[in-house]
Amino acid sequence: MTKEELSRSLASHALWLAGAPRGVQANLLGRDIRGANLRYANLAGENLAGANLIGADLFLANLFYANLAGANMRGAELRRVNLQEANLAGADLRDANLECASLAGANLHEANLTGANLAGANLIGANLHGATLPDYLVLPSTGSFVAYKRVEGAVLTLYVPYDAMRTSCLQSRKCRVSKAKVIASTGKGEEWRSMYDADFVYRLGEWVEPDDYDDDIRHECTYGIHVFATLAEAEDY
Repeated sequence: MTKEELSRSLASHALWLAGAPRGVQANLLGRDIRGANLRYANLAGENLAGANLIGADLFLANLFYANLAGANMRGAELRRVNLQEANLAGADLRDANLECASLAGANLHEANLTGANLAGANLIGANLHGATLPDYLVLPSTGSFVAYKRVEGAVLTLYVPYDAMRTSCLQSRKCRVSKAKVIASTGKGEEWRSMYDADFVYRLGEWVEPDDYDDDIRHECTYGIHVFATLAEAEDY
């Protein structure tokens, strides 16, 4: 598909979305549009199943409810793209940049996300069954370990026991644990309050446990004690 043909198709599709009588819904089913510049394009509801989008630039494009099943999007620029409820089943998203993309409710069944950047992406309700995920595990899967927690005025060193639940998330290096003991602090005093819940208090030498815990890897900010694997990450947070 030439650049001119793609441009005409997208222009006609924009008219169709606006309800203009001369507009025609684009059909990019199986098309070869590798490396195409689709920045800001409105492809809501578009059929891109099996299309070749290797290295395409879709920065801030709208692909809400689009069909991208089996599409080859390896290395594609997908920052801040709206892929909410899109069908990405079996799509090749290796090394794709999905930073801050909206994938809420998207179907990623058996999609390949190896090496993909999901920093800040919204994955709430996304179907990840059978998907090949990027390397996201930060915390040890077994055994006890030490982690670091940013609080008001200090960074705490926490001892996490072997029987504590622990969850790394897909979008960042911020992790969660279900219980921990405060063993050291970079600040003065012996008591510190959570940055997000003033009623949740950390005391030196005491155990802390949240009222609830969420082990869903698709959720970044949710129930649990949020920690980092390194002191530097907690200090920079």
